[in-house]
Amino acid sequence: MPPDILAPNIRTAGSARVAVLVRAPAAGGLRVVRDMALEDNGRYRFHDLPPGEYAVGLWYSGLDVGSGVQLFPDSANPRFFTVQGGEDYSDVDFQVSSQPAYSVSGRIELPAGKAQFQLSLGLPEQPLLPVGQAVSEPDGSFRFAKVPAGTYTLFAAGPVGGGSAFLSLLGEGQRWFGRLHIQVGAQDLTGVAVPLATERSVNVVLRGPAGSAQPPEGCPKSAAVSATPAEPWSVMLTGRSPVVFGKEQAVGKLPPGKVNLVATDLGAACYQAKPAMADLSAETPAPVAIELASAGSIRGTLKSAAAPVADLAVVLLAAGNAEDTQPRLAYPDEQGHFAFTALPPGHYRLAAHPRTNGARERWVALGAHALEIDVAGGAPSTVELTAEGNGDRP
Repeated sequence: MPPDILAPNIRTAGSARVAVLVRAPAAGGLRVVRDMALEDNGRYRFHDLPPGEYAVGLWYSGLDVGSGVQLFPDSANPRFFTVQGGEDYSDVDFQVSSQPAYSVSGRIELPAGKAQFQLSLGLPEQPLLPVGQAVSEPDGSFRFAKVPAGTYTLFAAGPVGGGSAFLSLLGEGQRWFGRLHIQVGAQDLTGVAVPLATERSVNVVLRGPAGSAQPPEGCPKSAAVSATPAEPWSVMLTGRSPVVFGKEQAVGKLPPGKVNLVATDLGAACYQAKPAMADLSAETPAPVAIELASAGSIRGTLKSAAAPVADLAVVLLAAGNAEDTQPRLAYPDEQGHFAFTALPPGHYRLAAHPRTNGARERWVALGAHALEIDVAGGAPSTVELTAEGNGDRP
């Protein structure tokens, strides 16, 4: 299977991507945590995975074999690989068979003038990544090639003003969105008309634990809220909306579908306690509460007799299977001081590891050398750590 195929506009006309996924009930089943394009020989390798349980999936589009999605070993019963540190799973292979494929073409009903739109085809049963992408002509015409028979959701968003191979950038001006369910049968599908609707908004309120309308200790009285699509629109939503604590305020310029909402600018002593998702497919979407809570922190000193502390990094992992927690790194100063801030309360492991010129290799395999620590909200925890990983709480 070849690597990405680029169109003259540097957008992806054909591609094959492998993704690592975790269970995410709040997101509808699975969530992508890593994805990468295949190498020229069709191989792939993920390393540096934190402890957890992972599924692996293949998304491919616009290739000679067509387009589609496969989870390993099959989409109906994906296998979850347990990673505790140091495991090496091989022969996680995908066999893709050629199948009849067709084209899908049509036109976007542009509101006025000329503009280019990002279009994507998503599978309703596996909506994490698109199985087809295209950018319209300025007159709104578009065409997808090599689409197998099946049921799809067609997404359109714009105007676009640039972007990467897989994501288009939507600017701050008026945004337009369209979504359409289509059925591809035993022949090319032509004359598809995609109606557009204006951007939507949803009311968002910042709350404390148990619905408190007062900011928890360490949390600000206001925050900036940003949104990312939870469906394969293939666009980046720029802009952040200021929201005052305890007061419903509108977050706008959003597509008519599911979006993840994230509160930012929370400072070192505050964090978002739970994922927040809004569904704007309804004409009047329900308000969404973003729960904030007091964060903890770790402040420590690293000591090393074998190597300068400047050559070391401190690795922090949430103990257990934390699906939404990625490893964090801290680089000690000349005195060995380091800190981790904005930590959700919980049980953590940390250890020192040599820096490896940016390649983190297997530093997640902390094993028995890790120092374990409980972090409480609203107060710093202090540690003393040695390069061998043996540490003590003062």
